Amino acid sequence: MRRRLAAPAALAVLTLGLAACAGDDGTGPVTEAPPTLIDNDDASDGGGGSDGGGSEASDGGGSTEAAPDIPAPDPDDYPGMDEETPEGAEQAFKYFMDMGWWGHQTGSSEKLRGLSTENCLVCNNALDDIDQLAANGEYWSEFETNVVSVSSQEAPNEEISSYVVSYIADNGEHQEPNENFEGEIEVPAQRYYIAAGMAWVDGKWLVDGMSVDVEDV
Repeated sequence: MRRRLAAPAALAVLTLGLAACAGDDGTGPVTEAPPTLIDNDDASDGGGGSDGGGSEASDGGGSTEAAPDIPAPDPDDYPGMDEETPEGAEQAFKYFMDMGWWGHQTGSSEKLRGLSTENCLVCNNALDDIDQLAANGEYWSEFETNVVSVSSQEAPNEEISSYVVSYIADNGEHQEPNENFEGEIEVPAQRYYIAAGMAWVDGKWLVDGMSVDVEDV
């Protein structure tokens, strides 16, 4: 069954599983946000816009319409994301987020699947949502994402994640299909406050859990 909620509350769940995703019960050290999300002048700029999309529907299958022909985020726009450094973790998470927005706009989940660990159950739910969009041939309309700040700190439990990335970004207003794919809903511009645990696995950063707060802007 499709997991959709009425906007705007839906965005906290639908956009890349922006909730706890470390364990079966949704709990775990990396699902907890830091006491405050860091927003400083030294935070790196947002790499890669969320305007991007893909040309193929995901393995969800059954698409009744061709996916929008929107370019996917380019990994080259996220320098250092393949390096085991705090800055690398930040760039990798920005890429993860932009790939997620892109997936909801195109129905393509293939590239996103390799960017989180199997522990992230809500991330998997979000992937399922993208596949449902593809299966119904309906997608989120295009919008822009402005990354306000992104920074990192050492994770409290390094056995699971090396760093917690704090990410603040604004998404523009857009349309989404409703729960039954029988119309569209208007989603206002919103600001996302996200904390994500990043794990270094087999030479790359993976999202291992996250928490989120969302407000209209």
